Amino acid sequence: LPADFRGSAVMRRVIEIVGRMPV
Repeated sequence: LPADFRGSAVMRRVIEIVGRMPV
């Protein structure tokens, strides 16, 4: 993925949501 996407608020939002998912 492009660095600008990985550092975007969208990517951070995805990480935040995934971090709340039970494993």
